[in-house]
Amino acid sequence: MSYNIPKQLNPQVISYITLRKTVGILAILFPVIIIVGSVIFGECDEILGNLSTYYHTNMRNLYVGILCAIALFLFAYKGYDRRDAIAGNIACILALLIAFFPTSVTELLTPCISSPYENKISSSIHFFSAGGFFLIMAYFSIFLRLHWWKGIQKYHPIILLETLTLWAFGISWLVKGNTIMIDKKVKSDA
Repeated sequence: MSYNIPKQLNPQVISYITLRKTVGILAILFPVIIIVGSVIFGECDEILGNLSTYYHTNMRNLYVGILCAIALFLFAYKGYDRRDAIAGNIACILALLIAFFPTSVTELLTPCISSPYENKISSSIHFFSAGGFFLIMAYFSIFLRLHWWKGIQKYHPIILLETLTLWAFGISWLVKGNTIMIDKKVKSDA
């Protein structure tokens, strides 16, 4: 028996558009939820150096849960072609490895992080998985032929990104050279 119900009326069908929106929203909100949540619901009075460290705060369950949700969506996503589907599956695995193999925390403990954690194998898996995950996210964002890319070609995005990267590099070296934003504690070597 065939039910000729249009997709938009069938509550069991999740469109790729909805899937993409959900992944996008989760990715954007992930750092906000983790950081703000640790300040509001935990005893964190500072922002930690990287997102991976938040695994060791009271936000651990949300950290793992959001990464698992992103992984599930990436697994379900089949994309425009086979490369897109493969990248999604690899990113899914990497997101799960990030979630279940935490990074080590050995620096001074804060009210946010009450106990040290050191596991070189787990930390290495986490590090390489995070690096691979971010590379695939860059691949999704830059190299796949997304529909919006053609629309922004007229703005010359490559030169814009190159310029922004060079500006960030140049500013960082001007700060290091005590040219701008001079730290009063740092004395010049010259």
